[in-house]
Amino acid sequence: VTKVEPPGGDGARLQAPASGGVGAFFLAMNRGKRAVEVDLSQADGRGQLSELVREADVFLHNWRPGKAAEWAVDAADLHRVNPALIYAEASGWGPRTSECPPLGMEYLVQAYSGLPEGLTPVGCHPQPTPLLLVDAAGGLITAEGILVGLWKRSANGQGQIVRSSLLAGAMALQQHVLEAMASGQEVRRTNGRPQWTSTDIPQRTADGYLVVDPEGESLPGPADPMTKQQGDSELQRLASLARDPGGDNSPLASRTSKDWADRFSALGIPCSAVCTDLARLPSDTRLAGLLEPLGPSGWAPRSPW
Repeated sequence: VTKVEPPGGDGARLQAPASGGVGAFFLAMNRGKRAVEVDLSQADGRGQLSELVREADVFLHNWRPGKAAEWAVDAADLHRVNPALIYAEASGWGPRTSECPPLGMEYLVQAYSGLPEGLTPVGCHPQPTPLLLVDAAGGLITAEGILVGLWKRSANGQGQIVRSSLLAGAMALQQHVLEAMASGQEVRRTNGRPQWTSTDIPQRTADGYLVVDPEGESLPGPADPMTKQQGDSELQRLASLARDPGGDNSPLASRTSKDWADRFSALGIPCSAVCTDLARLPSDTRLAGLLEPLGPSGWAPRSPW
């Protein structure tokens, strides 16, 4: 993969937090790519890009609508250089719908699509999530489109054009909501809002937090009748505690997360301690092989291939 950057490089390299002097987010998104600086505003730069495209399988950009045409590097231009090229564009809102389309930004698209309404619990004002949901979903849709383009090319040898957007990602995430609304079969929603339960709210313990599912009994109870009766009583008591989030006055604050987890698990109540220190994840044996070093001072999920 060759990442084409403007003169001076991608400014995201400087964004904190850093690992070895390079932005950790930039490293996580771009490690393993070859970077080439190209000035597409100049004829020489566009010629440089043409040489890169000549041997490429896929050309992907996320410029605003119309920018590729201004630089003479739209699909028609690059297909003259490489007729078998998969030309992919991932925009904010899809094809231009006006002479002055709005900026294609994560939170604007979240708000327009109604996504915050489904992410915010009852009684709270709808607000976008800082997690880049539509960016990720739009990127996945783009990747799927590119794979379809490559598959079609393998059959007919012809280049393809792939178009996706942040809005497409947002509407994909909303699909189940829209279908439920259209059929009048919304589930666990009040006026379009999710309804949070105790399982959505971690409870404070003596040394951290615990997530408990008091309704999710999953293991068989004790075999001895007397032990089973005592177990049922303890099960009901602990389940009652687990249903009360409590906040800072959590009913689970008297014991450590491990103590509670052992007691709940022994009675078949699903639970899990919450990891609040990301630095501990690389030493978690359950994650062995799933993380790799990111520069000299960070870690990132390993590529899945």
